[in-house]
Amino acid sequence: MFARVNLIVLVCSLSTLPAVVAQEVYLPKVGDVAIGDVVTVSLEPEVAATWFRMLGDEERIKEGVGVALPAIVTQVHKDGRFGFDLSSTNETEEGETRLVTLNVTLSYNDPAIKLVRKPAGTLVYRSPDDPRPVASAKESKSIFVSLAKTTDLKIRCWTLAEEIEPNK
Repeated sequence: MFARVNLIVLVCSLSTLPAVVAQEVYLPKVGDVAIGDVVTVSLEPEVAATWFRMLGDEERIKEGVGVALPAIVTQVHKDGRFGFDLSSTNETEEGETRLVTLNVTLSYNDPAIKLVRKPAGTLVYRSPDDPRPVASAKESKSIFVSLAKTTDLKIRCWTLAEEIEPNK
């Protein structure tokens, strides 16, 4: 169970961004990643195609195009690795419920991982329409992972065998 997950999505045009944003980009170290943290996962084209094919969502597969999706850190190991899960459900044309999961465990020193820290006081916009930035009250961190075909990952497709409905 997760204590709390904060997910902030900021969408704005480049014309509204400040000219310089103070941030640090580096490989995370032990202690930088915690259970419940949100990870932005970029699925490279081959992995994205597999993901959508397993979901039965063939029309979303575009050659050479990847996709970015949010995932949750579910494991933090003391040996310098952390794991995260991404899942999605879909119903087939036959009415069968399908769950597709992606599970990955990476070492902190994997070059596919980037951690971005923005110190307190960084100018941010509350919405794309807001003409004035405000200074952030505290430091923020964002974790980005790029998954290519060569990454050690597992994508699994599950089907519902039985559904239990209480009170019936």
